Amino acid sequence: MGEHFDALSAREQSAVADFAYREFDRFVFQTQESEATLRAQSDPDAWRHQLCELIASDPKRILAVMEKTERQRKSRRLLFGFALIES
Repeated sequence: MGEHFDALSAREQSAVADFAYREFDRFVFQTQESEATLRAQSDPDAWRHQLCELIASDPKRILAVMEKTERQRKSRRLLFGFALIES
């Protein structure tokens, strides 16, 4: 994708890319139409790649995304962390 993004670990790349996909959806579908949303809609891959590179260029942003990903993973585990056993 880009110099900074490629330098991240595989786990960090996955978290940042997932975050960029979620942000794209939120930005395009949950905000009022504007010139920025129209540009994002015209080339979604470029928009996501630029966001990934922007996040990857700042260690504080990477840390924030990783912490948010970990919190979401833990909350999902709490929601779905049980098994129904029938006899």
